[in-house]
Amino acid sequence: MTTPPRALAAATFGLALVGAVAGCGEGAAAGPPPASSEPAPSPSPSLSESEQLEQQNVQDVRTALDEYYALASQVANDGYDGWEELRQFWSSDQWESLSVAYQGSEKDGLSTEGTTLVDGMTVASYEAGDGEPGYERMVVDLCVDASGSTPLDADGSPVPRGDAPPRFVAHYTMQHQGPDEAWLIAEFEGTDRSC
Repeated sequence: MTTPPRALAAATFGLALVGAVAGCGEGAAAGPPPASSEPAPSPSPSLSESEQLEQQNVQDVRTALDEYYALASQVANDGYDGWEELRQFWSSDQWESLSVAYQGSEKDGLSTEGTTLVDGMTVASYEAGDGEPGYERMVVDLCVDASGSTPLDADGSPVPRGDAPPRFVAHYTMQHQGPDEAWLIAEFEGTDRSC
């Protein structure tokens, strides 16, 4: 599926995406729990090996996308100087078309100011990859909040976003490249759907 022009523009101009990884257990009190006369609940059953792998892969995909958005933010805010560094996150098929867009943005003097935040990630599907760890495929939906990012033209003037929503859903298909290898973006589709 092709990316709608407005969504591609929002994605290209709004690449100042900084992922927010939610912390777990922050602010919890230290020390042993208070004594209770009630029996402690039974621990929940442990995850199977395949469930643990899937959970780790979801975390790894989120980390990969967070790292991509952090670098993309820096690149876009720097007038797309260094756009080649973003290659490490994309499959060859996707990179061919995106590199043209990034190169064009640099050549045209475009940039962004501010940041776009990833407000959440939902796993839409997960494929184990023929049962062999390291070749999994995952489709995720991100809620991208671009309200804090302003695309700028070559003169540094704000570029209107038109009717593109400031918060939109972006679909990513991520492909694991092998055991102990990276997750790459195999497919991307920006949408005009608000989140």
